[in-house]
Amino acid sequence: MLFPLLLQGQNTIILDPNFEQALIDLGVDKDYVDGVVPTSSVNNIQYLNISHKNIVDLTGIEAFTSLTSLNCVNNDLTDLSLSQNPNLTTLNCFGNQLTHLDVTDNLALTFLNCGNNLLSDLDLSNNLNLEHLSCEGNHLSFLDVSSNLDLNVIYCNNNQISYLDLIQLTDLNELNCSSNIFTDLNVGFNHNLLSLNCSDNLLSDLNVTQTGSLNYLNCKNNYVSTLDLTFNPFLEQLNCANNELSSLDLHSNSLLRGLNCTSNDLRCLNVKNGNNINFIYFYAYFNEDLMCIDVDDESYANANWLTHIDPVATFNFNCSSPCSTTGVDDLGFKLNAYPNPTNEKFTLDLADYSGSILVKVFDLSGRLLFSETSMIISLSALSKGAYLVQVNYESYNQMIQVIKE
Repeated sequence: MLFPLLLQGQNTIILDPNFEQALIDLGVDKDYVDGVVPTSSVNNIQYLNISHKNIVDLTGIEAFTSLTSLNCVNNDLTDLSLSQNPNLTTLNCFGNQLTHLDVTDNLALTFLNCGNNLLSDLDLSNNLNLEHLSCEGNHLSFLDVSSNLDLNVIYCNNNQISYLDLIQLTDLNELNCSSNIFTDLNVGFNHNLLSLNCSDNLLSDLNVTQTGSLNYLNCKNNYVSTLDLTFNPFLEQLNCANNELSSLDLHSNSLLRGLNCTSNDLRCLNVKNGNNINFIYFYAYFNEDLMCIDVDDESYANANWLTHIDPVATFNFNCSSPCSTTGVDDLGFKLNAYPNPTNEKFTLDLADYSGSILVKVFDLSGRLLFSETSMIISLSALSKGAYLVQVNYESYNQMIQVIKE
């Protein structure tokens, strides 16, 4: 069968019959598979989903000049250039066979998922509006995101990357760089980081003391020997299994509700954080030198966690181990706030403590709202709702929830 002659401005050539069939299925092409599609039927399309169609060639996509969102997941594409689609903001080309991807002319791009392909390089230097990047499961040995200052999510796991410059990414909320070859990772400037997965790398050091909003940390399968989590009051889940930790003190992490610290060199473990009863998982076995674990309540720990520790280990409210610290209950400084709920002001009560304090008020997402040095705190500038109040004094810190009605 002879294909109709391409008329400039009227018809667009579609080389891949599977691509054209996908357009027919969507009602874009009203004809049969003949190798062309009317340009007028595609140049105003903004959203195109042609996933799972066995497409190997997207020739003709250049006519989709109004395209803002393209989903071509799980096809057989090896090359993809979208230089004629300047309005594209969302591109999902996950699960193809791409060895080349050109998005250098897609300046409006905010979302890119090119995971599970065969890419060995990825140029994002012109994509200054990019907010979400998923490039996991490729062959990348280098990834430059230093120009992408709006990024808040990065998934670059399962590559061969050894370095990542994150210093300017102050909006970064989520980072998964697991299963790479990092020997160093600097997240000290990512103060808004909520979730960090750096597992299965070559890290010997990990400093998260500046990521105070962190609520999820997975650093398993590295060579980390020390882990200071004192300044991570919002941490809820921690997986640090298979490292070289000799001590782990979590008494300051009052929101922690999940812990996996198996296969370390732990000699002391303190999980007396006041929240043990709300734990969803606890694993501490394969630490043969760990004899005693500090917990909130021995009976509760024995009833719920005993099968998740080594036979030589025991639970105790006050172990005499190197990382045991005197808790606030031992000092008699139990934190209360009244009235709670409150309409505007509340007063902090630390029993007999009368020294200097630093009070920080956070919203439930971990964002610092303001700081104060007084026992009397006003919430007049805040809307109704729940807030987390952290009180730092001497070498201790406690956190409570306060409700404004």
